[in-house]
Amino acid sequence: MLAVAALILVAALPRPARAQVHLDVSLTVFHDRLAGYGEWVTHARYGQVWVPHHEHLWRPYSVGYWTYTDAGWMWVSDEPWAWATYHYGRWAFDDQLGWVWVPDTVWGPSWVAWRSSDDYTGWAPLPPGVVVAEDFEPPIADFAYVFVPTRHLCDTRLATFIEPQARNVTFVRLTTNQTHYSTVGGVVIDRGVRVESVEHVIGRAVPRLAIQTTAVAGPARVTSGHVAVYRPATVVEEHPRATPAPPARAARVETPAQLSARQTAESRTLATDQARQRAELERQHQAELKTPPRGMTHEQVVARQETEHQAQAQNQARQKQVMDSRHAQEQHGNGRGRGGV
Repeated sequence: MLAVAALILVAALPRPARAQVHLDVSLTVFHDRLAGYGEWVTHARYGQVWVPHHEHLWRPYSVGYWTYTDAGWMWVSDEPWAWATYHYGRWAFDDQLGWVWVPDTVWGPSWVAWRSSDDYTGWAPLPPGVVVAEDFEPPIADFAYVFVPTRHLCDTRLATFIEPQARNVTFVRLTTNQTHYSTVGGVVIDRGVRVESVEHVIGRAVPRLAIQTTAVAGPARVTSGHVAVYRPATVVEEHPRATPAPPARAARVETPAQLSARQTAESRTLATDQARQRAELERQHQAELKTPPRGMTHEQVVARQETEHQAQAQNQARQKQVMDSRHAQEQHGNGRGRGGV
């Protein structure tokens, strides 16, 4: 079993009330269908959590795009496990495991905190136990946010506009909290940033989509005027089956040589990706020095950039620590197999 360290985002708070919608399933559905895309481990704090297999720079709510629906802002992603992990449960960051998903039984269009200005909008996963409300500001670490220029918030190619993670320390300061939730007819509504404010920035109307429930588990499907989602109403908590169903995607067993080769490749990929991050941050910094943001002196720009350099160093050290920890755990448990990437 993988070792688990303390989560660093927020202290545990009471669990939210449960809303109900239409279909009945059990938590074993999550366990069975997600098993081939990650590992289920026992967390000292949260019990069973799911650790996805992904690139080491990955963050929740970063592969996909936003739609505005009759349940507010909804995250749409082609990731095969998106139907579960962005609409049920919560994400938290563990300093040895990285991002872990804590299952829960309440469906929502998304479970994020929002920050926004006319220039930039960001969102971050709500930690486990945070009770949503009409107006609240959850304590979330800067590095957990994903920021994009507000003018691109509704772009289906959203991932291409994500700002360097190191700049979060600046954008959090320059934006205001826009986290707003409500429950209407037993359905959670993510109002988030005001859609009218987004429309003012992008200069056009944001389409309003109606949510349609499908009985087939899988990614949401967006059509003209509608988004079809797998949205069970009552998810029953029960003990796992004595004989679990086969996962939706089979795990593969690695030989020691295969394990070593994969880990070496992952280390090289991380180093390459981090170098690309540093280069992009430097490119943006050079542009700012050439043309400082309105109202800022050269000295103020330099000071802000130094803060971002420090954040980048911390982010990259955190990413490497997680990778090294997971590699060590894989070596310790070699032979148990790993799901395909």
